[in-house]
Amino acid sequence: METAADVAAWKKENKVVTFKVCIEDALKKANAEDWKLKKWSEENSKFPGIANEDARALARELLGGPEPFWDWELPRTREGYFPLESGIPTCIHRMRHFAPYADIMWAETAVPVLKDAEDLAKVSGTRARPA
Repeated sequence: METAADVAAWKKENKVVTFKVCIEDALKKANAEDWKLKKWSEENSKFPGIANEDARALARELLGGPEPFWDWELPRTREGYFPLESGIPTCIHRMRHFAPYADIMWAETAVPVLKDAEDLAKVSGTRARPA
């Protein structure tokens, strides 16, 4: 049975990243031309996102060969959960996907930051105003 120390050691040795970041890192490591990095970024920033199969095909095209090893199952916790990168960008991503199915959405932050509220408001179509 794995312990908390085992998990911490694994995380220290293995960088947990999204497929998007994995390919960005591979392109940078290969000294890819700027247009390739730009194309990868643009395709991944479209809403609702690029399908996994399409992303993998684009990665192979931009890298000129097979994509680097990446497995979304490896970082699962022993309970079966995936690690989640917290922050406003993650919150915005989730809001964009869940908004059509929700009556209300909110984000809780440790401290009130107007810029964060403005970014979240852009997603919801509302205006952020200081109190």
